[in-house]
Amino acid sequence: ISNLGHDVHHWAHPDERPRPTQRSPRRRFIPAHQVKDFNLITNRYLTNHEEKSIRDETLGLLESSAKFSTECVFDPVLARCRDPAKEERARAAIDAREVEAHLRSRHQIPPSYHGKESAAYDIVTHRVEDPEHLQIIDALGEERNQRYRTRHAADVLSKEQEALFEDANNAQKNSQVSHERFEEVTRRGYDIITNSRLGDGPKQQKKYPPSTTPRPGVWEKATNL
Repeated sequence: ISNLGHDVHHWAHPDERPRPTQRSPRRRFIPAHQVKDFNLITNRYLTNHEEKSIRDETLGLLESSAKFSTECVFDPVLARCRDPAKEERARAAIDAREVEAHLRSRHQIPPSYHGKESAAYDIVTHRVEDPEHLQIIDALGEERNQRYRTRHAADVLSKEQEALFEDANNAQKNSQVSHERFEEVTRRGYDIITNSRLGDGPKQQKKYPPSTTPRPGVWEKATNL
């Protein structure tokens, strides 16, 4: 009725009254944003203002540096990365990509191009890189030249034989023509078509010697035996 505990409102002697149960008070939580060690009016820390100011300045520089290194990686004026380590990694990646592209292009070259002469030395500095390859190319070139010389000699011999056969054929054809048919024109003394006299004069028609051979007489046949 009195809303008092048994230690106060009880019929027994105060020393004999029951003791109330002791409870520990609940811990009081204060939000961190409400705990301030900075005076907004004086713009100073309550304790160790100089040390904390240096700490805040250092943290600000570190945060600015981290943000700058994250957002401004490449320098467009110098055309390189601001961080030397990133620049080295980028150069290594570019070199690896160029080497990969070169190897891929070499893999796509036909097999007949792998033994070319420019693959054994640098075409810019003329520095020999594979002397054995150049020696093989020189030996193959000398063999090719020897084959060409042999082929040329065979072609020349074949042409000479063709010329001999052609001359022999012409001689056989001329031997089949009678020599008397040309002697008849010579004995006549003029051309029956143009009616021009035969000779070497200015108004005479030149008479060319025939390619036929005269038939040997009886005396020539007898003396040739």
